[in-house]
Amino acid sequence: MRVTLLLCDAAQVVGGKLYILGGGWNLLRARPGHPSPMALAMSVVVPWNATNERHVFRACLLNEDGQPVMTPDQKPLEIGGEFELGRPPGTKPGASFNVPLAIQIAFPLEPGSYRWEVAMDGTTMAEESFTVVPAPMVPTGRPPGF
Repeated sequence: MRVTLLLCDAAQVVGGKLYILGGGWNLLRARPGHPSPMALAMSVVVPWNATNERHVFRACLLNEDGQPVMTPDQKPLEIGGEFELGRPPGTKPGASFNVPLAIQIAFPLEPGSYRWEVAMDGTTMAEESFTVVPAPMVPTGRPPGF
């Protein structure tokens, strides 16, 4: 199996296709204490011999020390699921099949370095690192002198 992972602003799967908005970044500007929306867009290539069986995936967010980022209830920030892909009748051995996956997330992150790791059936298959920096302050009200 092969997994391609892309960090993006938003992603969704429609009709077996992966739609991505604002993809390919590695710098996230975030307001401390506010949820930082992002999405994980994944393309999983399943070989012929791995079809017709259940596969479990897990995406885990790690901090710069390689430790899991914890949720407010002190659980690791992990998202997972499973899928089973059948092969059409008559498909020749050696063919591969694509499974698109999209995960939307909104979680407050402090400035620092982070890494998403994606595992399939217990084996890490992809990872993407990114850095969170404070978002610039947006002035409110009237400009000085008015």
